[in-house]
Amino acid sequence: MLFAELKEIGRAELFPTDYLSIEKVAESDLAHWLMHPNELGAAPSGMELIRGITIQEEEKSGTVFLFRFRAEPSTWASERGWMAGVAGPYWENVGPPHSAAWTFSELTPFDEMTVDQHVDFLRAAWKKKGLVVPS
Repeated sequence: MLFAELKEIGRAELFPTDYLSIEKVAESDLAHWLMHPNELGAAPSGMELIRGITIQEEEKSGTVFLFRFRAEPSTWASERGWMAGVAGPYWENVGPPHSAAWTFSELTPFDEMTVDQHVDFLRAAWKKKGLVVPS
């Protein structure tokens, strides 16, 4: 969000380049989504990148990132432990990464499924949106 605001006012050079990687932007997008009052209502207390997933839409390709995160002990979801969430898609060859439209989480405990099962679950969700996730 900070990068987007700095870019909008013509000061993108002030943003630390170490945090401009697509993975860091994805992490930020998911954290921002989780802070919404209808979701966790707070920033996660921890987040780890699990896997990047290649996707395609028409003639472009990109990446969606699968994360696991946990909630602060003071939030209602803390007893769920690590949960799964995704950020993306981030399209190739479109300039610096920016916020993604399909960042979300069902707040499913991460250990309820394997990583491959999480990816299969996401494939089904994205297929409804017209995205193709190669096997």
